Amino acid sequence: MVGDRSGEIFRIGDTVQVRLLEAAPVAGALRFELLSEGSRGKQSSVKRGVKRPSRSYGPKGRRR
Repeated sequence: MVGDRSGEIFRIGDTVQVRLLEAAPVAGALRFELLSEGSRGKQSSVKRGVKRPSRSYGPKGRRR
């Protein structure tokens, strides 16, 4: 995940600190505030707005 404005980068497996802002037990929802700062550096080479070509799959989900 890359912050649009800040450029901070968070990756799967990163340890972060959060503060619980709201809990809605009936809905089973939790809302957090992110307290940790992400790393700053080169963003990935994946450009926004560029779609990868779709893959074609045959009848049983097998790739053609």
